[in-house]
Order: sequence, then C-alpha cells, then structure tokens
Amino acid sequence: MTEVAPPWLLTRRLMQKKGQRRLFAKLDEARAEFPEFIGRTIKVGVSRYAEGKAQKDRMAIWLRSREVSLNTVGHELMHLVQGLGTVPSGERSCDVYTLARSVKFCDSKPYYLKVPRAFIGEDRTIRPSLSVVVHMVAKEAVGRRDLGERNYIKWFEKELASYADALL
Repeated sequence: MTEVAPPWLLTRRLMQKKGQRRLFAKLDEARAEFPEFIGRTIKVGVSRYAEGKAQKDRMAIWLRSREVSLNTVGHELMHLVQGLGTVPSGERSCDVYTLARSVKFCDSKPYYLKVPRAFIGEDRTIRPSLSVVVHMVAKEAVGRRDLGERNYIKWFEKELASYADALL
C-alpha cells in the first residue's frame, strides 16, 4: 500500500492556537488551485510580523493566523511555485500570477501592485463586482508574458487603470 504524504505539516505554535478552523479552510481552498503540490507536504506556521512569508527551499509558509485573506495564502503558495522554477521570481510577478490563478485570490488588494482605488473597498478588499475583471486582466497579463512580453506587469497596472477610468 502506497503511503500518501499529508498536505500540511503544522508547526507546534500553530497547532496550539485555538480557533483556527477558518485558516485551515482557507489553506485547503487555496491549495486546491495548486496542482503542483499534489503529493507534497507544505509546512505552515504563524507569522508574527508580516501577513505572510514563504521559504521556498523548505516548502514552508508562515501566515498571520487571524483573518488572513485568500490572496495572502495564494501569494505565499505562489512563492513556493516560484521555487519550483515554473513562475518568474519577484514579488510583483508573484502577485500577478496569484491573481491570474483563480478569481478566489482576488479577495483583497495585492501588496506589490498598483490597483486603482475604484477597485478597492473601504476594508482593503477588492470589490466583489470587480474581482472578475482583476482576474481576467491578470490572466491576460500572464498570457502576454508567455508570448514574450517583458512589461506584462506594467501592462496589467495600465489596463486596470483604464478600466477604472471607464468606471468614473
């Protein structure tokens, strides 16, 4: 009988924290969008200082355990994909590729990209009615990069700005 690797290896500190059901649900929901991790165990711990942090060489992520967004979970998992060499490195690339991976990850404003105010609600979330636009523009930006366009991140930001101008 073949032994299946567990999806998560939780740090002792995370296991000791109470009320983490929402975090675990978000981890599972995000991981479902990353077929690269089938059969791999990812270590998950608690971040004290940053929303999230990834360590590619150890296949590990650290997250603030309270009210973490799917965007943050997806972003940190995307850093692990970068470590596999299939996605360009860098924070801004990571944001674009995360937004392009699934509309689920368009739930909060990315940290490293310019997203027009018209897309952002008061609570730093992307307005649900515009999350599909963000996702589709990110997918197109990744497609442009695949075709050799080097300035796909700037294109993404300009394209979102033009959508925002049309909204006003």
